[in-house]
Amino acid sequence: MLGQPTTFWGKVRRTNDGAGCEWHPLFDHSADVAAVVEALLALPVWRRRLARLAGQDLDEAGWARLCVLAALHDLGKLNIGFQAKGRADLGTTAGHVTEALGALFRNDVFSCLGALSGWGEGVTGLLVAAICHHGRPHNQAMADGAWQSSWWTPRGGLDPRAGAAELLDRCRTWFPKAFDTGAALPETSGFSHAFAGLVTLADWLGSDTRSFAFSQAGDAERMPLARAAARSAVAEMALDIALPVRRHAKGRDAFRRVASPDYSPRPAQGAILALPQDEHGSITVLE
Repeated sequence: MLGQPTTFWGKVRRTNDGAGCEWHPLFDHSADVAAVVEALLALPVWRRRLARLAGQDLDEAGWARLCVLAALHDLGKLNIGFQAKGRADLGTTAGHVTEALGALFRNDVFSCLGALSGWGEGVTGLLVAAICHHGRPHNQAMADGAWQSSWWTPRGGLDPRAGAAELLDRCRTWFPKAFDTGAALPETSGFSHAFAGLVTLADWLGSDTRSFAFSQAGDAERMPLARAAARSAVAEMALDIALPVRRHAKGRDAFRRVASPDYSPRPAQGAILALPQDEHGSITVLE
């Protein structure tokens, strides 16, 4: 989008001539990141790893719920202070992480999120992990200090509470299975840490404009495009490689493809080369 943002924005940048700005709607960025999480969770190795950390095999509702929580990672950008970074008329600026945490535990701001309470005791910790996707762990004291009611009070045509409700409504459309009956989300710390890393990676990929170009006026609903872009981005990162692609047409093993002709593999390298290839992917620990 070109010009001053007309609704909640998630990404903004100056045009090449420095005279104007381009912006990407917050809900579209949310779709981008959630689509990347969905693409990553479709990889068997990633699912097995997360299931092991969870101590349970999540059902389809559970996997979809993780996508919803990823879509909510930038809830803090709904605050007026953050939006002021792209609109000078809104006044004093603010961040979006501690600000979100400061509002999260005040029922009057994100009351719509009460719809997630049936997802189990682990949902709050996982949402906090998603919000903290820039790497700094949750600090309640900092969150309490970041609270300002004015940031969440409607101004300039923006209503943060209505924005949160609209984002959740979009999540219902994007991931309907998440709102079906399902097992409770796990509460284990290892799973929360892994999910935090998953969202961090997804936000990094979903913010790369080479794969996820900014939306333009008149574009169709974002999620179908986001899903296609996410699958391509995950493949380009070599995170999802079909087994036939891993095999060389002339039968040369992976070592011969990268080593010089006069270099022989060491015993440990030879042992790795002899391992069977799992079409669903695998992880090898070398000690």
